[in-house]
Amino acid sequence: MCAVDVDYLYLNFHKKSKEKIRRPKEGTMPIKVLIKRRFKEGCVNDINKVIKEIRFGAMDQEGYITAETMWDHNDPFRVVIVSNWRGIEYWNKWKNSDLRKSIEQKLEKFLDDETEYEIFDLGVNPPLEKLKNRP
Repeated sequence: MCAVDVDYLYLNFHKKSKEKIRRPKEGTMPIKVLIKRRFKEGCVNDINKVIKEIRFGAMDQEGYITAETMWDHNDPFRVVIVSNWRGIEYWNKWKNSDLRKSIEQKLEKFLDDETEYEIFDLGVNPPLEKLKNRP
């Protein structure tokens, strides 16, 4: 990812943040996490409340940039949350935190299936170090 793209990313996602904008650590690449869930029908208000609780918890974490919640147009019980982080280490710290785990437990009773996670590195080309060991 070129420096201009990284600067654009941080400047646009930290406008409301009181935190001083910091460049990522050497070797750290910003990531985008897709969190996919399918809920049982009903209890929409309770589901939204817990999703917001997770979002607010994430917002206080180091390395968090931003997130958005997208509800499937054709299936109102399917949601994809796109979360942006300064690097995988920040996301892993939040994902494995006791706070997040306790909030996630509140969602379990509403889930119709397991939560799916997909993680993407941001940039034009894949990180070269990940390609070295491939045939």
